[in-house]
Amino acid sequence: EIWTEFLDKDRVEFEVIQLVSSWVKECKVIHCSDGNRRHSLLTDYSTQSIESRILHRLKQYEPSKPPPSIVPLKSPVPAISDDLLNNSNRMVATLENDIRSLVEYARIFSVREANHIAIDCNYIEVLPDLYYNKPVELNLQVPCKSAYKLSHKCSGPAFLVLRFREMTKNSITARKLDANREEYEQVLQESMSPPPIAVCTAAVHIENAITALIKCIREKPLEEREKLPAFESGARLFYQLIAESDDDIRHYPPTKQFFSSCLEILGQEFILDTVDQSQPLLSAMLDKPVLAGLLAPNFNPNNCIEEFVDMYKQVTKLPHEKSDLAFMLLTKFDVARWLKEYKPILSLRSQLTDIIGLALCLCGQEPELQIQMLFEMYRSHLKLLLMNQFPDHYGDVLRLLLLVILYCHVSDEEFFYCLATLLIKETIEWLTNYFKKLRVSTAELARFGLYSKWRPYIKPLSNFFGFLSQTYIVKEAERVISVGMGIEQDVLPHYSHDALSLFWPYYVNVLSHKGIVEHVLRVCHARFVALPWNSFYPRLDAVELMLKLQDGSPTSCFIFLGSMFSQMNWVEITQHYMRNVSPDIATKLHVCLLLLLIMFSREKTIITTNTAMQALIKKSESFQWAYIDSSSYENVVQWLLSNTDPDTILSQRRCMEDKGLSLLRAAAGFAQNVPVNPDTSVKRCSYIRCVVQMICKCSHQKEIKVESFATAIDDMMQDIESVASVAVDTQAMTSELIDLLTEVLNLLNNCASAGRGIEVVERSLVRWIERSPCSVLILPLITAACRTLASLTHMVLIVETCMDSYFNSGMDLSQFGGWSHVTDKLQVPELTHDEFLEECMKQGAYLTLYAYILQRLPLCQSLNDELNILTKIVDWTTAAKPCDVNEAKLLLWWSKAIELCLRQVDYGAPHQYVIRTINNLAPALHVLGEDKTSAGLLGAIGLGRRSSLSLRYAN
Repeated sequence: EIWTEFLDKDRVEFEVIQLVSSWVKECKVIHCSDGNRRHSLLTDYSTQSIESRILHRLKQYEPSKPPPSIVPLKSPVPAISDDLLNNSNRMVATLENDIRSLVEYARIFSVREANHIAIDCNYIEVLPDLYYNKPVELNLQVPCKSAYKLSHKCSGPAFLVLRFREMTKNSITARKLDANREEYEQVLQESMSPPPIAVCTAAVHIENAITALIKCIREKPLEEREKLPAFESGARLFYQLIAESDDDIRHYPPTKQFFSSCLEILGQEFILDTVDQSQPLLSAMLDKPVLAGLLAPNFNPNNCIEEFVDMYKQVTKLPHEKSDLAFMLLTKFDVARWLKEYKPILSLRSQLTDIIGLALCLCGQEPELQIQMLFEMYRSHLKLLLMNQFPDHYGDVLRLLLLVILYCHVSDEEFFYCLATLLIKETIEWLTNYFKKLRVSTAELARFGLYSKWRPYIKPLSNFFGFLSQTYIVKEAERVISVGMGIEQDVLPHYSHDALSLFWPYYVNVLSHKGIVEHVLRVCHARFVALPWNSFYPRLDAVELMLKLQDGSPTSCFIFLGSMFSQMNWVEITQHYMRNVSPDIATKLHVCLLLLLIMFSREKTIITTNTAMQALIKKSESFQWAYIDSSSYENVVQWLLSNTDPDTILSQRRCMEDKGLSLLRAAAGFAQNVPVNPDTSVKRCSYIRCVVQMICKCSHQKEIKVESFATAIDDMMQDIESVASVAVDTQAMTSELIDLLTEVLNLLNNCASAGRGIEVVERSLVRWIERSPCSVLILPLITAACRTLASLTHMVLIVETCMDSYFNSGMDLSQFGGWSHVTDKLQVPELTHDEFLEECMKQGAYLTLYAYILQRLPLCQSLNDELNILTKIVDWTTAAKPCDVNEAKLLLWWSKAIELCLRQVDYGAPHQYVIRTINNLAPALHVLGEDKTSAGLLGAIGLGRRSSLSLRYAN
């Protein structure tokens, strides 16, 4: 406010009145003079015409200036003329400088990058020599300050010589490092500078040329495009870009992307489906294999009927080091389509057969793994040639086979199998059809038969047919017994090749069809079950056949399988496979065995009446299920979820319905003394996810009592604790525990919202946490809750309960990290950060908020940041509504608030900020210390109800 007593108010009022009077007089004079002048002007204007007044007014302005001259603008990018499009030589010559500009700039980038790397490497090499230990000797005089007695007199100060090694900066090295960083900054500035305008212009010029070429040819029909000069220009530009594409172009991302897109567009428009471009494109890919992946989509050798064989030959000449390139190119040769649509002449097909034979010869007797796919591709192409217009190439293939085996030492197993089964069968069928048609070709043959005409050839024909038939029967018998068994044929016990091994495929393929009536199967099964199945050692294909009986076969067949399955000595069978066969086959056996046992456990007729099956399932929990990989285990879990009532998860452990789940739990790796491999943690997650999904399904069924969820949840938590008890790597264990707990907490996300399912799950989890304060799952559960739970209410409740249980465990937490471990595990959601804090205040999760404060403090970079946190603590204290259960937690806030206030004072913050904070905190503490609440009207006059806080807390 203005201090008016220091002003002369009378003087001010007098001067204002004088100024107003003088202003009024002046206004009157001006008004009169303006009125007279306005009257004279109006009189003059009234005598003039409108045109004269307008011209008079225009003459009073300055004369207008002429318009500026037009300066023609030159386009920075040269135009693409039609003459240039129709002249391929001019097109390539014109764009060559542009391409060179891009290549040169890419080379400059590579040089800069190499220089950058060299500078950094030099910096790393020199940096360790920046400081060294320098010997230093220091003389000190220590005065005498004796207080022994008053009469004591010192003889003088003590002289001390201190010798130590002092850290000293090497000035030469420092100058080298400074020079290195200056050079680094220079290179960095050069690298960050935009490309020259000439490079950008060159790229735009090339793009404009490609666009003009495409627009030019698209104006013509498809059949006329290849005859246009512009089409030749586009093709030549395509190969020019390929020729200029070097390592520098592919290393610099912008030029790599530019060249790739240009080649892709040009290839689609000018190369793909163009007959005379397949051979040049193949040559380009063979010259530059690194571009083959980009150019291959434009390669279509099937368009070139005459050059198809020559191009195939070029591919087969590639060395084995380029087998990937050869395989990729061979996939473009659609031999089946080439034979069917283009119908090449016999000489071309024979030439291709010889080329494939030579390629197979180069593969060797035992093809290496890297060329195995290439070998199979050659075999498939040879088979297509052999079957095309059979038997045109029958003799050629047979001759080729003999020559390859004789001179190239190629394994004859695959060839002989093909010739002795497929080709012999086709030969028999072809001869049969041939003589059938010949039999009815003429009336004479139809009436009198073939004997009269073919009589001279009866003996050689009978010998030939006898040879074919005998060979076919022998090969088929060998295939039934041994073909396809691989290494198992030599390692299984001798009695595994007996009649049972032949009977089982016959039973599955013939007797287990749904068309067979039940009374016939009943009689058969009564006899079959009495066979000595305890001596049956099945091969892998026999075990896989057992899985076929679950779907598509009568139920009695599957029950019979359960009866004979439980008689087999599976302990010895699995041990035999693990000792004598490859791990892949042992894995497949264990996968099939696990799925079959799970199927049997779900079949009530088998599991309730077959005690041997019950014992087998229990014994199988100790099998080596570590052979099963995670994907196969997941398939078993999905089958169980699709074919099992979810309420079985609610049954007590060790009961009849739980045998399948107990086996699945053991196979996941929850059993003791289980070998651990990288797939074990994934399988454990799959099992926990299976249990969680079954509980979620149960929550949607009204007839199920949700109170039984607690048992299943406790069992899951017990299983997860068993994982921590056998873990060796602490970091890996923590990560796995978080993944497992994440699956458990999905119950709160996926259970039915209607009903009491979520409430029971939440209460069960909270009760388990409170009863297990010393569990290793408490801290990982905090991280899992923060990552998983969609509801902030559930998230805050679980996190706060875990912290409360952790600090009330009675253990010496100083040995385990205390609050540092808690803050490491807490992960506040970023997207709902403020809502999370509000929910914590709403639920009274004061430990969670304190952990949040401890997380934020190390991130503070100034006193203002710490002051913001201090203010937040005061605001929370003011808004907090504690009770006797969580009142003690607020002491952590206030201790931290006092500590932050002292830091503000110690480090020079303005005192008024600290005073204001303390003034805000004191009333909040005063309210909490009252024995009666101050809320409401009665509370304001001291008649509020009694405080919910304890007396000890208020004092």
